[in-house]
Amino acid sequence: MRFAAQGFDCVIDVGCAEGYYAVGLARLMPKAVVHAHDSNPAALAACREMAQRNGVGDRVRTGGLFDPSDFQAFADRKCLVIVDIEGAEVDVLQPDLSPGLAAMTLIVETHDVYRKDALNIIQGRFAATHDIVRVDIGGKTTPLPPEMMRQSHLDQLLAVWEWRLRPTPWLVMTPKAAP
Repeated sequence: MRFAAQGFDCVIDVGCAEGYYAVGLARLMPKAVVHAHDSNPAALAACREMAQRNGVGDRVRTGGLFDPSDFQAFADRKCLVIVDIEGAEVDVLQPDLSPGLAAMTLIVETHDVYRKDALNIIQGRFAATHDIVRVDIGGKTTPLPPEMMRQSHLDQLLAVWEWRLRPTPWLVMTPKAAP
């Protein structure tokens, strides 16, 4: 991941679920502290367990709901922010409440399927401060485990399908260079 080489000292994962991104990023970035947040206590427990099992429990800090103004506590840090919260990205990513977001790199999954126009709202909020790249997810290219290769083609497709009604593009937003 190209972000691992950028010297982030902090990762904020809003919507960490069981910790896939939080723990993976902690492993890729050994100098970064990862702040993993989720509204589900069971998900946070799973994230802590995964962090311990992967040897990064000392650098993955879990917490509950993340308020838009909470980003300000990290304004003086070199932060990577990842947000995957099923439409609530519109509620959490509010640069008028957290001006510090202007200096942070953000990776956001947008969910128009749950929140009308989420993609355009987020792009509009960050267009002045960030260079924005839209990433549309295509077919899965990672090889399946051998036991899945014995299954029917339909079962293989269903195993990797996220069961979304519509696409959920990601936005990769990097702060614009100072003039």
